Amino acid sequence: MKKRVTILLLLIVFLLSGCGSQTSIQSLKEMEPLELAYLEREEEIPMGQRGWTILIYLCGSDLESVNGFATMNLQELMGIPYGEELTVVVQTGGADTWHLNEVDAERMQRFVVKEGALQLVDEANIVANMGAENTLYEFLSWGVSNYPAEKIGVIFWNHGGGSIEGFAYDELFYGDSLTLREMANAFDRVNDEMTDKFEFVGFDTCLMAPLEAASLLMPHARYMIASEDTALGRGWDYEDWAAFLNESPEADGAQLGQVICDGYYRKSEDYYEASIATLSVVDLAEIEDVLYAFHDFSYAISVAAEDKTALTEMARGIAKAENFGGNSYREGYSNLVDLGDMAQQLLPVVGQSAQTLIDELDEAVVYAISGDIYENATGLTVYYPLKRDNSRELAVFIDIAASPYYAYYVEEVAGKGGTVGGGAGFLEYLFDVVERQWERLFSIWGGYETSYGTDEIAMAVEPHIDEEGYYVMQIAESSLPEVQQICFSLYKDEGQEAVYLGSGCDVYVEWENGYAADNFYGTWPLLGDGQYLCTYLVDEKAAFAIYSVPVLLNDTESFIRVKWYWQTQEYAVVGAWEGIDAETGKPGKEIAVKAGDKIVPIYDVVDFESGQESVIYGKAYYVPEGGLEITEGPLEEGDYYYCFEIVNIYGESYFTDYAVFYIDEEGGVSYYSEK
Repeated sequence: MKKRVTILLLLIVFLLSGCGSQTSIQSLKEMEPLELAYLEREEEIPMGQRGWTILIYLCGSDLESVNGFATMNLQELMGIPYGEELTVVVQTGGADTWHLNEVDAERMQRFVVKEGALQLVDEANIVANMGAENTLYEFLSWGVSNYPAEKIGVIFWNHGGGSIEGFAYDELFYGDSLTLREMANAFDRVNDEMTDKFEFVGFDTCLMAPLEAASLLMPHARYMIASEDTALGRGWDYEDWAAFLNESPEADGAQLGQVICDGYYRKSEDYYEASIATLSVVDLAEIEDVLYAFHDFSYAISVAAEDKTALTEMARGIAKAENFGGNSYREGYSNLVDLGDMAQQLLPVVGQSAQTLIDELDEAVVYAISGDIYENATGLTVYYPLKRDNSRELAVFIDIAASPYYAYYVEEVAGKGGTVGGGAGFLEYLFDVVERQWERLFSIWGGYETSYGTDEIAMAVEPHIDEEGYYVMQIAESSLPEVQQICFSLYKDEGQEAVYLGSGCDVYVEWENGYAADNFYGTWPLLGDGQYLCTYLVDEKAAFAIYSVPVLLNDTESFIRVKWYWQTQEYAVVGAWEGIDAETGKPGKEIAVKAGDKIVPIYDVVDFESGQESVIYGKAYYVPEGGLEITEGPLEEGDYYYCFEIVNIYGESYFTDYAVFYIDEEGGVSYYSEK
């Protein structure tokens, strides 16, 4: 490993001789790679002589006030005897109600966990905002000062929102969250009060395994433990890992991380959520090499993107990579893509730089678990705007980007839909990134003009019903490089309204010439009582597709994740979650679907005359003892509207005219017009 580390902030050093103000990235090929230089602690001296201290920053929010999940984990911690080698310290807050009598929602409180009890050791007659940088800093500072140990770990408990939203949504402060920048600032501040790094920083939250988080934590901890995807609401198995540390205080962060991962997976199996479980242990000492590899990779994709054919291939590749959290219009977008799978998908375009990134990432992720729907998960994600239109997201991302080349690629290609070489020029961009990362400024990103992009997809053959009764179209050769994916949308005619049944990817496509035809036979996913479901396509893989189904699950708006196997033509329910809050950006955690649960389907409805959208609900259905099953069955008699959805390489969707078809009482399908 290159010995260059311990960071307080990113300093970007580069050679600028001979480069004009309008230099594109192409002319930078001969320049030296950017260097990442860090301030380094000369010697690492343990803060204490023996054992472990675990500092738990426990922001209860609705997970506690509604479900009591934080209380469950505290009770797990109280279920073991504690020796002298392990001290667990907890700061509580962020929930308007607690299910544990010892915790007062109207005070900031700190406890030491004992067998069968919480011992109050500090409190203030205030409510501290758990989403504030200073609240975190004060807890870390107080914890390392009062409970020094040979190894100190930090666990964050709450919701997690990934690179942009951060974590720890405080219910008492309008859902305020700790951003990655605020977290990094708090760790920077406590750094001067420590003689050693934290042994690990763990996120018992959703979506907190992005490279951006690892790069900011790199100078402050030896290991990071985090989930790429949504996490179980009931959290890790606290009794399991605490008992391990109590018995094996000599263990390091990697060994503890493996115990946490394995215990979490077993717990996920107990609650039927193992298919979507992810958790990884990252050696932060190896992240420096990952950052150098990622930097070279980002440079390579930025250069390649000047060629439109390569840009199209990369956009389609990234769309195929594993993605996590929300990835549909209805549930929201987390915009997190597996870093290793992204590199694997782009290997044919950028070659060695992608392979080097894959290799370095494999060295950094020392242990990981993942469910069967994430067969290509590699342990770390990276921000990528799968759907573009959020300038606020880009503004936040630019401030925490792990490479200026990647920030430029995201802004200019994914974010704006233009060439990397166009606009204001790479050097002006680079100067701005350097200034922002050096001074840690937050400013709204204005963006650049772009060289290409399209307002519509041109057709060689307009959508129509052919002689064999298929709805077909052919995209023009000039527009084909703009196309990332071709899907379809389906509506049911209900007189004055159209009920949206969902989207899918089961479309026959000849990519060499742009020809597409429907593959629809009048069947749709059904509940056990015959109600059809609204499905949103989330991900498409070689063996299966993943759909998100909006429902009321025990009267709470949620999304059931369903896997459709291409070969067997069968569905499997893989879990549920509450989606992303539109106002706060807070993702919900995983929810187990079990016997006796009440499910009410949700459908979006469009009024034909006004265009106004609304929501209607189906009938209540109770999950039987054998578990929730979804089958494929014929749609009921009536008129239906079918259209193609064309997704371009910038994540924008275009919809064709509708074909109107009729399903008879025997399930037969007949097209009879376009609309």
